[in-house]
Amino acid sequence: MPRNNHAFAIDDALSTSDNLAAYARLLAAMDAPLGAAVTPFLAPLAVGQPIDTAAIWDALYAATAPANPDPAP
Repeated sequence: MPRNNHAFAIDDALSTSDNLAAYARLLAAMDAPLGAAVTPFLAPLAVGQPIDTAAIWDALYAATAPANPDPAP
């Protein structure tokens, strides 16, 4: 099966918020759980607010963790 490549390019005619919103839509279309995890962090970035990087990593891990991890022995 051919791999779908989705390209994202920043549009210099758009605002930062609009570019991040377009990125969020593409990400959600490509990977809904990952999009849902990342999207809440994009709006603060658009206005220059500091981001809790640990919270981003936690959200990414939760979105990509195996559904049924094997229990530790």
